[in-house]
Formats: sequence, C-alpha cells, structure tokens
Amino acid sequence: MNESIATEQPQSIRIQAEAIIETPHRVHRPGQVVVRNGCIVECTADCSSRADIELPGSMLSAGLLNAHTHLEFSDLRQPYAAGKNFPEWIGSVIRHRRTIAEQHSTEECLKLRRAALQLGYEESRQAGVALVGDIVTRPWSASDLDGLNSKGRSVSGAVPIIVRNAVTYRDCARHFSGMMAVFAFPEIIGLDEARFEEATAWAMQLANSEPVESCLVNPVWQVGLSPHAPYSVHFPTMQKTLATEAAMQRVTAMHVAESLDELEWLQCGSGPFREVFERLGVPSDAPRATITQVIEWLATRNRALLIHGNYLSETETDQVAQAGMAVVYCPRTHRHFAHSEYPLNRFYEANINVVLGTDSRASNPDLDLWNEVLCLRELHPWIRPEWAFDAVTRRAADALGVEQRFGSLQPGRVAMFNISRFDPTVTSSNLLNELTTRSRPFTPLSDVLVNAIEP
Repeated sequence: MNESIATEQPQSIRIQAEAIIETPHRVHRPGQVVVRNGCIVECTADCSSRADIELPGSMLSAGLLNAHTHLEFSDLRQPYAAGKNFPEWIGSVIRHRRTIAEQHSTEECLKLRRAALQLGYEESRQAGVALVGDIVTRPWSASDLDGLNSKGRSVSGAVPIIVRNAVTYRDCARHFSGMMAVFAFPEIIGLDEARFEEATAWAMQLANSEPVESCLVNPVWQVGLSPHAPYSVHFPTMQKTLATEAAMQRVTAMHVAESLDELEWLQCGSGPFREVFERLGVPSDAPRATITQVIEWLATRNRALLIHGNYLSETETDQVAQAGMAVVYCPRTHRHFAHSEYPLNRFYEANINVVLGTDSRASNPDLDLWNEVLCLRELHPWIRPEWAFDAVTRRAADALGVEQRFGSLQPGRVAMFNISRFDPTVTSSNLLNELTTRSRPFTPLSDVLVNAIEP
C-alpha cells in the first residue's frame, strides 16, 4: 500500500446517535462510539467531539448472540410437525438428510448443504445477530462459509445518515465488521464405543484447527464440542474420550432433558425411544446415563451450555445452579412441541444464566432471534425487559465465554452494531420495555453504512 494513501485513512471513526445502549443498564442519550480496525475503543455520553458519522433519529445497540441453532436445516420452508412423540419428529429430521443423500450425488449434496448453511447464516445476520452458536455435523468445515459477501447488501427503509470528514466505503469496510461470527459446535453422536470414538476424533480435529478470531477476515470465531444428548451417546465412552485437558477446556453444549420421552427412556428403558432403538438393534440394557450423571459430567467442563432443560427436576436445577452452568431456552421451539410450561421462574430464582436460541428451522418458522425475545416476554410477562435484552447480548456472551469481545458496546468489543429508529418521546426508563415488545427493530449498521456510502 502506498504510504501516502495509508496516512490519509482515518485511524478511527466516531459515530454519534440519538441513543446508544452500551449495556442494558447504561444508556447514553445522545452518545458517541469510536471504532478502530473492527473494535470499539470508546463509548461515551460526551458528544463534544465532532463525529465523523451522525445518525439522527437512530439508536445503536450491540449485535445479538444466538446461543443455539442448527444452520444446516435452513433450507426448510416450514418446521416439521411435532408428531405424536419426540422420536417421531427426530425421524423426520433423519429422513430429510437421507432423502437428500439418496436423490443427489455426493458433490451435489455438499453444494446443497453449503447453500443451506449460507441461507441460515445470512438470515441470522440480517436479523441483527453478531454471533451464532451453530451445531455442525460431518462433513462440515470452515470453508463452507467461504464466499460470503459481507458488504453492499440492500437495506429496507431509509435511515438518515450525515457523513463528514470524507469517510469512504473503504473506511467502513476497514473499521466495521459486516460478518457474523460463528461459534461452531461439532456434534458427537454414537451409541456404541467405536462410533462415538470416531465422531470424537473428527470433532477434536476440527476443534484443534484454531480459527482466526477476526470477523473482518474469517466468520468462524471459535470451536467447541457438542456430545448430542444423553440418549444418543455411549456415556462410558464419552467419559473416557472427552476426559483430556484439550477436550475439557472446550465450551461444551449438550441437549439435556428436552422431552418426557427422553426421561422415560433414561429412567426406565421404555417408551418411544425403546421402539426406535430396538429397530436399530440397540439392546434395551445398553448403558444409559441419568440426567444427574450428565449434569455432573458437564460440570467438569471449563464451560458448559445445557440446551433446553425443559424437564429438569428441582434437584437437577440445584445441580445446574451450583455448577454455574448456563441454560439455553428456545421459546418458540418449546411452544412448537407443546411442552409443559418452561421452568424459567425456577431457573431465575436459582440465579441460573438462561440465554436464548432459535434452534433450527426444523422446529421454528425462522431464525430471527428477536422473535424469541418477543415470545419470551409473551410467555413470561413477569420478566424484566433488561433481563430479556441481556439474554441475547451480554449474558449470552458470558455463557459462550466471549464476553470480552461480544454482548455490549464497551471498549474492546467487536464493532458489530445494530441500528434502529429511535422515538425521542420514549423515556430512558421505558426504552428497553418499548424495544423488547417491538417486532424486529434492527438492521446491521454495516449494511446501512456501506449502502449509504458508495464504493
């Protein structure tokens, strides 16, 4: 790069907005945020410095975090029916994969899979998600996300922008990330020792291929591990193969206590799961872990996410709380299966960090995380708006172990912002209540900027 050109590029960009949500408990009206090379260096209520970009009538907030999804099913137009039991729904998902494999060549299957992943990626990104916890299955690789174009997307609705100091398209591309980060969780499934060990070897190989932590360059942020569920793993082998220091340090996500059918199988070896496993040749006396044993095992991890937890008992809830474990709640998927009332009140009283996820399009009509917030507030009206907003920002970042880079607009965080129209008549005390009851108000700021400032 020519040195004279390099010196002309702004070292940082200062943006001013009518309101800025630095954290749910720290709102600036008006406020400024300064970014440099993809990171926030300042967020302040002091607007005495001249801004490079002004956003009149707009509010800035942190990009959202979707703690749990399966992007590979993003090509589904509608979710599969819940069915008469949970294994029946699982059968629909398995048939979806098999149908694609039977009707297409290996090369075509890989292309279709990649297209589905990218559909889900883009749907999530346009919904204001900055980072997604994605359960990935073989033969997934980071290259599946190659070619994503993070700049120049169309933006619905005009957002007033005042640009000063000759800020260019190139400056925006340098200082603001238009990529959504992916926290990949390779799924480990195996009901016998050999298959579980094979799946673990693949997952650890993926985990040990360290990604580049830069959303300006590579969307894959980190890699964790996801032994699927108590009913789909060989528990003794899981205890053995994932006992290494390398495995224990990885963020671990596991579906636990998701359905009553699961509990019946684990506790009694009966019910719909037994019928399925008998057809697969799995003996009814095969090793089965209790929910208590699974929670005890998850507690040995450096950081763990218990996915769903729809039917955790009070004793198991206490275990989760004592372990400091996070629970991921997917409100619309929970409603899709007509589960019993979610034990959110009990989790809340136990001070468990409950965060939100969309799950997949196999059980949800879309991947718009903000719709989970709206559903949360509808199903649990006692929840404070600050708590609801935090469940998809700061607390979600803490659950995934990325709180130093995501979840707020504090210095050091990645420059992934959402912009929304701001009603100046809304009081500061009611701002988050108004926001968390409004149908998706967000647009990624990077999209707004690169569409307003021509390349």
